[in-house]
Amino acid sequence: MTYQKHIAFFFVCIFFACSCGGRTANPVSVKRGQDSKLTCADIEYEIYQIRNDITESYSQADESRKQKNIVTILSALNPLAYIFTDVRNAEKIEVIALQKRHNHIVMLARKKGCGAGKFLLPTEKKCKDFYSLDCFIPYGKD
Repeated sequence: MTYQKHIAFFFVCIFFACSCGGRTANPVSVKRGQDSKLTCADIEYEIYQIRNDITESYSQADESRKQKNIVTILSALNPLAYIFTDVRNAEKIEVIALQKRHNHIVMLARKKGCGAGKFLLPTEKKCKDFYSLDCFIPYGKD
């Protein structure tokens, strides 16, 4: 009977440890209190920063994907390696928040009359996978 309790306790510990894999997402706020005070120059800079942040998040996601592939291979050899799997998909959550922030800023720019040439990013697009850059940064538009 004691042996079964130890086995059950072991699996419960592994289950909880698996839920800790990956970092916690830190998405940006879509709307901020000072947004109404932004000038057209501020809006341009904000859009530039958001694009850089999306590109950086994409790079982090690419690195995360490589690590996930390594952990998958290790999990085949040793199932305990699954503990280190990133199950939170922080980069994806952050990119979606950045896209929504971008769209909010673009709409603000259009209201202020300086939205010419600015486009909205698709946030509800169902991508084949998260790592397709085309899902987040439309090619040929700028």
